[in-house]
Amino acid sequence: MRTRQFLLLCVGLSVLGWVNAQEQIIENFEGSGPKSVMNAISGGTVSIVANPSKSGINTSDSVGMLVIDAVHDPWVGFWVNRRTDNSPADSAEQWINAVDNHYVHVMVYKDAPSNLKFKLEGSWRGTFERYATTPDSGKNSKINEWEDIVIDFSDVPAYYPIWLLSPYWDRTEAGVVYFDNIVINNNPNPITANSVVTTRSHNGLIEVYPNPVTDKLIIKNAAKFSRIVITNVLGEQVMQVNNLKENAVINTHSLQSGLYLLIAYDNDGVAGVAQFFKK
Repeated sequence: MRTRQFLLLCVGLSVLGWVNAQEQIIENFEGSGPKSVMNAISGGTVSIVANPSKSGINTSDSVGMLVIDAVHDPWVGFWVNRRTDNSPADSAEQWINAVDNHYVHVMVYKDAPSNLKFKLEGSWRGTFERYATTPDSGKNSKINEWEDIVIDFSDVPAYYPIWLLSPYWDRTEAGVVYFDNIVINNNPNPITANSVVTTRSHNGLIEVYPNPVTDKLIIKNAAKFSRIVITNVLGEQVMQVNNLKENAVINTHSLQSGLYLLIAYDNDGVAGVAQFFKK
């Protein structure tokens, strides 16, 4: 019942334009192994290892690692083929959904700046390869620190069974790159330690920060809402807060790591929603 109510809520909010499509996790390296077989490109070796720096925006236990040889292909990295058959049901469930979501995010940990390229293949539209659009240079701006890189595919909506990551595009020497939390959503901005999620509602804006959050989530201008409900991705309510102050502080220490939906209510019902990540 809760799941059904959650789905109905999302449909209603989508019609009103208050909530984006649900984020699709392409690969996060958690669990028993990768979601798909990672095929290394000439000159590189890819594997799953322990996070070299559980800090900042990425406190995950496991991440991907690419070891690059001194002699390597310009596209050094890896590719994944999720094609099992051509049925619409399979494509909707397994392929990369760039119809409802438009921005690929990849967290990287590098020892020097380098361009990142991401490629989508196998749809009726064809093949599209893109440099990172954020940061502005297309290269990582942080050294030996996790950084969220964004690639824009908003102009080529389709379902793609094949994707390729090349995080070492313009470097010629040997090296090591770590990567994690590859997702596609509708957020054109990179996640930072002080990210603010801003979602429009009929009562103005809902501002939620920091994102990701560790222990305390702040909701700006929260007094205009009668209550806040937090659900997990299954639609199960995990928290409710009443009697909100202007800048409400919610203790999220007890929440497990993952994606959550914050639903704000006023006297007329659902006022708006926002997503946040719990580390």
